Amino acid sequence: MPGREEVTTASRANLAKRWLMLLAPLHLALSAQVHLAEAADPDWRTGAELERQLDSFVGVQWGANPLRSALTNLARSQRVAIFLDRRVDPDQAVDFAVESESLRRILQQLAEKLGLGVGRVGPVVYVGPSPTATVLGTVAALKEEQDQRFPAAVRRQRHGPQPLRWPELTTPRELVQRLAADAGVQVEGLEQIPHDLWPEVDLPPLNFAQAMSLVLAGFGLTFECVAEGAAIRLTALPDAASITRRIPLRGSPAVVGAEIRRRFPAARFTIEGGQIVVDSTVEVAADIRRLLDGSSARPRPPAATVQAEKRYTLRVQDKPFGAVVAAVAKEVGLEVRFDPRVEDLQDKLVWLDVQDATLDQLLQALLKPAGLGYQIDQQTLEIRPGGSP
Repeated sequence: MPGREEVTTASRANLAKRWLMLLAPLHLALSAQVHLAEAADPDWRTGAELERQLDSFVGVQWGANPLRSALTNLARSQRVAIFLDRRVDPDQAVDFAVESESLRRILQQLAEKLGLGVGRVGPVVYVGPSPTATVLGTVAALKEEQDQRFPAAVRRQRHGPQPLRWPELTTPRELVQRLAADAGVQVEGLEQIPHDLWPEVDLPPLNFAQAMSLVLAGFGLTFECVAEGAAIRLTALPDAASITRRIPLRGSPAVVGAEIRRRFPAARFTIEGGQIVVDSTVEVAADIRRLLDGSSARPRPPAATVQAEKRYTLRVQDKPFGAVVAAVAKEVGLEVRFDPRVEDLQDKLVWLDVQDATLDQLLQALLKPAGLGYQIDQQTLEIRPGGSP
């Protein structure tokens, strides 16, 4: 006779199969269609489009959301790639709400709240320990410049920017070896990377220096090229880094210089022959360029528009309560979560006939007869006992 644990496992498996069969024919007839972006293969923003999106105004409301899940949803909804450092607890619950602010500022505020920093490696926003965030983008840019100084035969080994993707449970050593092999170089110092298993990642096209810099960042490492660029050696990430950028001067040198000194007191720069020569991090240089372009001025949020609330029609008969709730959540683009106190109600059969209802009316009709309530944050529909906080 099978043990109790085996019976329980089998029962759960059977319940899961029943749900899949019942969800297939279950439909929500919507007066207003809701189209969800496909989770796979996101169309990441890059270049000027990325900068405009970072400056656009958005709102965020997270209530005890796991950090990685919250950042993943934010990244996909804005089509802005975000990479979370391995040293940051991805499951920590984050309470964070901003009604309307630029996405660039929201990411900075979130990082400050968590005691972290924000950096940029090409088209990817990096979130991690502040010392790493401060130098990572600049170090990656310096490695790109270093690549350009190698002979043409060596540079031809480097492919152009490629999407950086790997499946769940990939090890960082595998990633470093794969990137190096694709670039036609050997790797020295792999033993400095401890064994680790990483979640699935999908990032926009990156060149060799950018991709390698992101993968190594979580170990406090970078790389240097040796043997005329035919090999790389893993080394410690420096505590400080700067790069020279030349930005066309617009306006009076005295006025522009005074404004840069006011906004970026730590930036080193000179004004030479109609150009501002900045010696600082890539982020500070980019901020100064945006200042001179006029794009760093705080944009006004879009005017509020009144839209008709979506209406829903749902007819179900003798369907499991949990399956119906899951179908509703899927149609409105939310993840469903059941309070542990009501999990045992998921298999209860329900009957419902609701027409032309708001989402609140639909959920009330479904939940109130069972003495339940709900709460929605930005990404999650939580089912809980009625009246509970």
